[in-house]
Amino acid sequence: MIRNGRPAALVLVLLAALVGVALPAAAAPPPDTTVPVTPATTAPAPVPPPLPVTPPPTARIAALTTDARVADGAVADATARRDQVQSDITAAEAAVAQADAASSALNVAASRAAARYDASRAELRRVAVATYMQAGNAGSTIDAWINSGDLLEAGRRQQLLDDAGEARQQVVDQARADRVAAERAAAEAEADRRHKRDKLRDVEAELQPAQQALVDAQNTANLAHVHLARWQSVALGTATPILGAPAVTGDELAAWFAATRRPARITVPIQQLTALFISEGQAEGVRGDIAFAQSILETGSLSFPDGGLVSWTDNNFAGIGACDSCAHGHIYPDAQTGVRVQMQYLHVYADPTMTAARFAHPPVDPNMDRNFRKGQAPTWNGLTHTWATADAYGDRILAIYYSILDWLTQYR
Repeated sequence: MIRNGRPAALVLVLLAALVGVALPAAAAPPPDTTVPVTPATTAPAPVPPPLPVTPPPTARIAALTTDARVADGAVADATARRDQVQSDITAAEAAVAQADAASSALNVAASRAAARYDASRAELRRVAVATYMQAGNAGSTIDAWINSGDLLEAGRRQQLLDDAGEARQQVVDQARADRVAAERAAAEAEADRRHKRDKLRDVEAELQPAQQALVDAQNTANLAHVHLARWQSVALGTATPILGAPAVTGDELAAWFAATRRPARITVPIQQLTALFISEGQAEGVRGDIAFAQSILETGSLSFPDGGLVSWTDNNFAGIGACDSCAHGHIYPDAQTGVRVQMQYLHVYADPTMTAARFAHPPVDPNMDRNFRKGQAPTWNGLTHTWATADAYGDRILAIYYSILDWLTQYR
């Protein structure tokens, strides 16, 4: 059976230090029976202090919702910036391609203009040589004119020769001008090409920081949503169902416990124990992460105080079988069995239709089907006065779980 009359005073003190909540004052001592007490003279019962209540984390969820919304906005901004840089790169690449084509075409034009200039100069040189040769034979030419008796025709031929030389000189001058213009255009196109390539490199250099900023923004947003989802998983406070998926990993539970700097008196490393709470909880459909908080409450933060009904070597992490009239709690052969039976009991308490045949593993307790608490505690608050007679038992479990989430939100 699940014990019904603990925790003892030492466990309560350890719990108060762990979760920072007020605990009920110790009960008043019984009256001295050696002195007769009549109804007329009986002292009034002391008024108990208010029970610790763990309200739903509404304010924390609202703040984390705002954080997630801001983080999503940062992702949208970073995405827009990355997309703009990629668009600028595409435009710059197109401009470079256009500049490359223009520069190539103008280089070809400059080469052709240079070739035409060279050809015109060669033609002019040929005419000049011919003119020079004719001038060198001027005497024989004059004799030929005189002998021919047609001086007018000879003069006309000379004039034509002179006119042809002048025309060829004009061709050379135009070819020179064309060449200069083509070379200038080619040089300007090359300068424009280099400028556009430089701009492309500058824009490309912006892409990696933009992508990194987006990755950072996405990581921040993902973490914000993880934190939010964790707190939303207990948005109902103690009315949170016992059945469900964990919101915290085994490694995170182990990291939180290590951060408390409390020594654990357990038979396996803390990382192995927290991993068991998650895996065994998932197998049974139980919130193993919150069940770990229950074990922190039950065991005095895994210290298993001496003199209690459960020893650290018992692998009993939930006070199973430890009642006011019991000599000792149940003992299990290993940590996995101790965690498994806790999950099986929680499943039975939460689900009125649960049978041993539906367990993920063979029942540790063969009497599970006859458990008279079946279905009486679908929520963690339902464990108050069912799993334990202590008042606000469910509140204390959730208070510990909130402290785990607080630490993960701030430091992980």
